[in-house]
Amino acid sequence: MATTRITYSLPPHINPYEAPLAFGRLAVPKLNRELQDCDLVTRQKAVYSLCTIVHDPERCFEALNEGCISTLKGLLDDKDDTVRYKSVEALNVMAQHSLCRIAFIEEEVIAAIAKLFDDEVDIVRKFAHSTIEMISEVPLGSQGLVEEDLIPALVHKLNIELDELKLYILDSLHFCSRIDPESALECGALTVLADLLFNKNTDIRYKAARGIMDVCVPLRGKVEAVAHPILVKTLVDLLDDENEQVQTVAAGAIMNISITTEGKYAHIKAKAIPALEKLVKSGRSETRLYATKALTCLAEAPKGRKALMGYVKEREEQQLDEMESSEAVKKASHIAKNVITWEP
Repeated sequence: MATTRITYSLPPHINPYEAPLAFGRLAVPKLNRELQDCDLVTRQKAVYSLCTIVHDPERCFEALNEGCISTLKGLLDDKDDTVRYKSVEALNVMAQHSLCRIAFIEEEVIAAIAKLFDDEVDIVRKFAHSTIEMISEVPLGSQGLVEEDLIPALVHKLNIELDELKLYILDSLHFCSRIDPESALECGALTVLADLLFNKNTDIRYKAARGIMDVCVPLRGKVEAVAHPILVKTLVDLLDDENEQVQTVAAGAIMNISITTEGKYAHIKAKAIPALEKLVKSGRSETRLYATKALTCLAEAPKGRKALMGYVKEREEQQLDEMESSEAVKKASHIAKNVITWEP
């Protein structure tokens, strides 16, 4: 039954934590001024509102043109946890747009975000790592991270951060290692990534193995991988992992390491050939490709060639090459056959 009593509650569409927006094109300039206000509550409400409206691409580009990125960069050093949290969250949303990523590099925002890696608030560190990961996805962004010398910080954080945040760090390190794998090796990334291969989280194992595949592209990475006490055996064990993505990148890492003579014999000794032969029949074309190329590398050693003689006959009997749908795998298989059947 209706009464004349007036409720003290605000309407459901009004958020008391957000600042009221000005009409139309005046909204973003007003928020930008309030973000620089001396009053803490005003800054909190303004950053809450800005964080909400930048989900709209049009508002996001208005904020970019108004100079909000520079303002948010200054708020990353704010003493208030809420202001820092919502500021980096707003930057995280804006990082989804390529123009904003370019502006981050021009405004030198990357270094300011990286300072939050040591923040005591978990949610602040989460958005900081998430934003850095988004920036690193494009070549210009990953190059910017390398120039800011963030690889040592990323490697260090892999040792101490929460598993949830390690996923973002591993992605960032993956894109940076494609630009400069030598820097990652100098920081001891191979040892850190090798330890993560034993993690219970499947995504972490996958991304750690992918990282090893990246840093083993240069010769130094191959040498360090063979010299590591348990890495070769661990990668061979991962070929039987329950997750297909983990199997794929493990085969890719073995492929890269086995280019050297020491790498070939180390993996032959670790009994990688039987496990790789199973992966050649995988349902994933990428897995079949990496496994075939890894077998080709191992077949370049006389001991490996001898062990793979039956592999060629099996493929011919089952007509696997004729049934293969991927042209890349067909080409790799043809090369493998020539290497295995080669005679001096």
